[in-house]
Amino acid sequence: MEKMVILEFFGPKAVQRRRPHVADIVERLMTKSLESGVPDLAQDVCLVLPALLFYRLINRPDEEAFFLARVSDEILKIFEQNPANRDSVIRAGTELKAYTDDLVAERRANPGDDLISYLIGKQQQGMIPGRNSLTTSRCCLRRA
Repeated sequence: MEKMVILEFFGPKAVQRRRPHVADIVERLMTKSLESGVPDLAQDVCLVLPALLFYRLINRPDEEAFFLARVSDEILKIFEQNPANRDSVIRAGTELKAYTDDLVAERRANPGDDLISYLIGKQQQGMIPGRNSLTTSRCCLRRA
């Protein structure tokens, strides 16, 4: 059921509504890359775009996307299976959990037109069971 609830948020009408936002982000990133004198579209656009799009979905400022990129990079080091990364992976996971817990608390108090508020609403309707399930949904969406 959770999967269907999340898919509703990404249906054709919702995607069409977001098209101008995506075009704006891509244009801004490409312009900045080209103005740098040594454009690297993979580095300047492709690596940054997913975090910026996610931040638009949760209605957060673009500047915060760099936080997500940083902690995500740290957390993904777990797959290197290098014990030297242990502390930084744990620290990044702790930072991300605190950030998402604060965001969910904020959206519970002041719902908006964003993905987190949408998921909270579906949870309150009984379509997503329990708080842990909502946390799992957020984690899955961040990975996407």
